[in-house]
Amino acid sequence: MLGLAIGLRSLRAAQVGMDLVGQNVANASTPGYSRRLTVLSASSPTLAHGRSLGTGVEVRELRRIHDSLLDVRLREQREVLGHLETQGALLGQLEGFFQEPSESGLAARLDDLWNALSDVARSADDSSSRDGLVQSALTLTAGFRQVAAQVGSVGEEARRGVDSAVEVVNGITAEIAALNDRIIKARTFGTTPSDLLDARDELVKALADWADPQVLDRPDGTIDVLLDGLLLVSGNRANGLATRHPGDGTVEVRIFPGQQDITVRGGRLAGYLALAHGAVPQRQADLDEVARALIYEVNKRHTTAVPASGPHTQLTAAVTVDAGALTSPLSALDLPFPIGTGRLLVNVVEAASGSVAQHFVDIDPDAMTLGDLAATLDALPNLSASLDSVGRLRVSAAAGYGFDFSRRLDVDPDDAGAFGSDHATLTSAAGPFALAAGDTLDLAVDGGAPITITFLAGDFADITAATAAEVAAVIEAQAPGISTDVVDGRLVLRSASVGAASSLTVTAASSPALFAAGTADFGGDQAVAVRLEGTPTAGAAGHYTVRALGEGVIGLTPGLEVGLFDATGTQIATFDAGSGYVPGDPIELLPGVALTLTPGSVSAAAGDVFEFDLVAEPDEADVLVALQIGAFFTGRGAADLELDGELAFDPRKVAGSATGEAGDASAFLSMITLRDLPLDVLSGRTIAQGYGELVAGVGLDVRTNATAATAQRQLLQSLESRREEIAGVNTDEEMLKLLEYQHLYQAAGRYLQSVSEMTETLFSIL
Repeated sequence: MLGLAIGLRSLRAAQVGMDLVGQNVANASTPGYSRRLTVLSASSPTLAHGRSLGTGVEVRELRRIHDSLLDVRLREQREVLGHLETQGALLGQLEGFFQEPSESGLAARLDDLWNALSDVARSADDSSSRDGLVQSALTLTAGFRQVAAQVGSVGEEARRGVDSAVEVVNGITAEIAALNDRIIKARTFGTTPSDLLDARDELVKALADWADPQVLDRPDGTIDVLLDGLLLVSGNRANGLATRHPGDGTVEVRIFPGQQDITVRGGRLAGYLALAHGAVPQRQADLDEVARALIYEVNKRHTTAVPASGPHTQLTAAVTVDAGALTSPLSALDLPFPIGTGRLLVNVVEAASGSVAQHFVDIDPDAMTLGDLAATLDALPNLSASLDSVGRLRVSAAAGYGFDFSRRLDVDPDDAGAFGSDHATLTSAAGPFALAAGDTLDLAVDGGAPITITFLAGDFADITAATAAEVAAVIEAQAPGISTDVVDGRLVLRSASVGAASSLTVTAASSPALFAAGTADFGGDQAVAVRLEGTPTAGAAGHYTVRALGEGVIGLTPGLEVGLFDATGTQIATFDAGSGYVPGDPIELLPGVALTLTPGSVSAAAGDVFEFDLVAEPDEADVLVALQIGAFFTGRGAADLELDGELAFDPRKVAGSATGEAGDASAFLSMITLRDLPLDVLSGRTIAQGYGELVAGVGLDVRTNATAATAQRQLLQSLESRREEIAGVNTDEEMLKLLEYQHLYQAAGRYLQSVSEMTETLFSIL
């Protein structure tokens, strides 16, 4: 009977082997299928007649062939490749949006703007050139907004991708948990559920396409899946992921329960997050950096220039300030650009005569509110300023006047008539003046009886350091026939009458702080007309005074000179204004600035003087740029960059004159220099270079990603091939095994037949 048992075991073993070969061959093309191997061994021997006899063969194990370490490498490779492929797809879209190089790209539109500025600079009054400039600016701003929107759409797609990826991950983890449960149940019956294990491994590999799971094997045959160290799958329970969108362009991934934020470092989910938090915001920032540089630099030149239509009659800031912030200092406001400390030059121009009154407004952003700025501007003669209902600063000129913020020359700097006036005029030294309570000054006007002016301590903030303005107020109150003015900190006294009969004499002075006794001046039949002309160079900026250095008549008196003094009172130049000078001829005071004088008498003893300012930077504090008053471009970045609506409506309001002089296009020329000007805000790059590096950076990201993805894809293919070598089904090998099991089956059958015949023979003998 032992022989029959041996034969039957052999038949069963052969049958199992052939069945398993059939299973392998049937699943040769099934993704993730692991080859099974029939492991045979001799069955346990038995004792008979004091000897150990074999009992045949048995199937010890149906082994599932796989390499767990290789599976880990495959998962890791899928994580990397999933990350790269996700980024590559969206980066390719991003690159396509820039359309570079092409005629419709921003680089070409920037060139169109510079060319349009060149055209209008050559013919500033040509309406077609201005129309072309406006059209170029409109096309450029539309291009920036379009690219910004498209870049933003990639970010939005990445954020939607995060939501979709989380749904996929949740679906996969739920299936893994379900398979864990089935595997536990199968193992309770003592079987190895190879098909379930294959299916679970495939799900884990699929999960690695989307995230970076860490897998832990448990003794019961199930696995735990962790993400960022937190349990995503534990046995037959799955913890879901969820997303949160804070509204700032970012997206957070959380695990439930507990709502703990997690960091995903691999797979498609990490690729979407990297784009949403890294590549897209960085390229948006790069594009905004270029747009902001364009806005700032062009507006810096445009806000302080004069339009072809002439000085402004009204300007309204493009930037609004919330009502709750109106009491905050300028430095605390949410403005496109910060406001610094410095002076703002405001020119108020009389339309009929063209005379200019220059005013300097000191800007302290830490102490001044927007309301304070409006009040300061409103206090200037012939100018009004206020805040409108939405918190915009509005500046208007009085009827018959205009205003601008240009570095124009004050062509008629002697408004006070303190230099060669036809009035009798006395000018003091520069204040403040050391007076004492009770000091007196006696003045005789036109030979009349002296008028005594008495200075009392109550008339001054500090009588020992009396200002020219304070002294002027006292004199005007006590001597109505004498007009006063202040020039460069000096007190100017002027008689009401004109001509040679006009005189002004200091008959007595208790203190020489203002004038010495005996100081006198006489009017003339002709006043000296003082005029400045030209366009000052940047290096000539500063505060200057011109003083008569002698007594005589312009163009007649031999050796008569005038001196030029800087802000410190240092004499920096001397010019012949006597017999060697032809009245009306220009005297070059400073580079780009000429002085012309008409005939008339001047007197050093009388203190004849006038002052003027040459301004290199009219808006030192960038208050106009920050509030976008008189701006060319409006907006804070690429997404809202626009041409100012007033300019689009009326191209003659485009400002290109830096000085207000007819035919001056220096502001346009300064804008053109931006084509090749390295800018600090762009780290020493030009605007074109900044944009070019942005485009090159996007292209480099695409190429780098493509190169890395190709390499990682090849590596994954290599690992997949290795897995196929180990765990895959080779049908040729399986056919050989099938022949082996067939031979075993046939041999076992013949063995059983022989045993059966022998048994029958034995029974027949017996």
